[in-house]
Amino acid sequence: MTITALLALVFFIGLLVAGLITLTIAAHGRWLVDVARCAACGQRVGQGEYERSGRCPECGFDIAAPRGIVYFRRRMRYGLASVGAGVGLLAFVAPLTLAATRSSRFTLGPASPTPQLIATLRDDSDGAGFVALMEAERRARAGELSAAELKDLADATIDWLESTDSTYLDSNAETVLTAAKAKGVDIDKRLVALADVLLEPPLADWPETVRAGASPGLALRLPISESAGSLGRTLTAATLTVDGAPADPTSQDLDLPPGDHVIDVRLTGSVTLANSTPGAPAVSVPIDLSVRRSVRVVPADAPPILPLFDDPAFEPTVRTLIDVRAVAIDFDSSSGTCVVRVDLAGDRNGDALHAPGAPREGSFALAYALVLEIESGGERQEYPLGRQTMAVEENQSSSSGSGGRMSIPCPPADARIRVLLRPTPQDAETTSALQAKSPVYVRPITVEPRILRNGPARPEGAR
Repeated sequence: MTITALLALVFFIGLLVAGLITLTIAAHGRWLVDVARCAACGQRVGQGEYERSGRCPECGFDIAAPRGIVYFRRRMRYGLASVGAGVGLLAFVAPLTLAATRSSRFTLGPASPTPQLIATLRDDSDGAGFVALMEAERRARAGELSAAELKDLADATIDWLESTDSTYLDSNAETVLTAAKAKGVDIDKRLVALADVLLEPPLADWPETVRAGASPGLALRLPISESAGSLGRTLTAATLTVDGAPADPTSQDLDLPPGDHVIDVRLTGSVTLANSTPGAPAVSVPIDLSVRRSVRVVPADAPPILPLFDDPAFEPTVRTLIDVRAVAIDFDSSSGTCVVRVDLAGDRNGDALHAPGAPREGSFALAYALVLEIESGGERQEYPLGRQTMAVEENQSSSSGSGGRMSIPCPPADARIRVLLRPTPQDAETTSALQAKSPVYVRPITVEPRILRNGPARPEGAR
C-alpha cells in the first residue's frame, strides 16, 4: 500500500468516526426549557393537580415530592444528526467515487495525443491535470513538441495553475514554460499575470481605513524579492503620488490628514522563471506596474467599531446579544440546597455592534460576567454564574459564552431574583482605550428573567 493510499484510508476512517460521534451527540440531545411535567412519566401537570392531590393525574406519582416536577427535557438535535449522517455517508461514497475516477486519471500516457493533454489541463474535472502536466513535461524535455503545441500547452499549463489556486510553480510546469520560451513563444504577459496569482498583486494588503496619527504601513523597502517555487518577482524601484502630489515611497510614516485619499504607485522590476536545464539561462520578464489604492483616514478621536457610547441603542443591543431566557431553581434533597441554572438563548451574531461606516481597525472584545442577585429581607447576595464575550475580529463578529450552574442556599418564595451583566474590562482584550473608559460599557445591565422553581422555596431542614 502506498503512502497516499494509507493516508486516504486514515482520512476516510476518521470521517466515519467523526460521523458516528456527531450522531451520538445529536441523539443525546440538548436540554430545553419546558412546561411543568411529571418527573416519572412526562405528563404535563398544572397548578390545579399540584394543589388538589399533589399527584400526577396520569401515573399517580407524588409530584409534590422534591424533584417531582421537572422543567427541562432533552430533545434530539436533528440538524446535527443530519450533519453526522452526511459525514458518515461521505466516508462510504467518497472512496467509491475516487475508485471510479482513478482509471480515467491514469489513462494519459505516451500514447495520448497532445490535444488530449491540453484539454485535460484546461478542464481538470476529474483531477487528472497533474498527470497531464507530467506527460507534457516529459515530451517537452524530450523535444517531441512543436512550437504550436508548446504555445497551447504553455497557455493550458498557466490556465491550470490559475484554476487550481496553486501557490507555487513546480519543476513540471517550469520545463513546459521554459521550453515554450526557447521556441520563441511569447508568454511574457501571462507570466506577469501568473506572478500576481501565485504571489498576490503588489500592495494587495493595502489598508482601506486607518486612524490619523497611525502609520498606514505604505513604506516600500526596496528591493522586494518574492518567490513561488520556480517563479520569482523582484520590485526594484517605485514612484509614489498621494492625491497627485509626489511622495517618498520609502518613507516610514505618511502623515495623511483625515479624509479620503488616492494613492498611485508605479513599480518596476522583473518576473523570473528558473530554468533547471543545464547551461540554459533563466527567463526574465521586465515589469512596469501601476497600482492605484484608496485609503480613508478617520480622526484620531473617532469612535471605535462600536456604536457611539452615548447612544441609547447600546444597552438594548447588549441585551439582544446576551439573551437570558430563564433561571431554573431545583431543590436538591441530598444536600438541602438548590441547584441554579441560567438558560441562555445561545450564540448570537455580534454584527449589531458595528456602527455603519465606522473603521474596522483590528480586534476587540466586550466581556460580561453573569451574576445572580438574590434580594430578600433587606439582604442582597450575589453568586457568579459564568461569563459572556462579544468578540469582533476585523470583518467577523460573534457573541458566545455560557450560563452557569451552581448550588446555593434555597431562596425564600418572596425573594427578588435578577441577573446582572457586569462588565469585566480586564477580560475584554480590547485595543481601544476609549472603550474601557466608556461610562456606558462599564455600567452593569440588569435583567429580570423568568423564574422556574422545582420543589418548595425553602424546604424544611434547609438553611
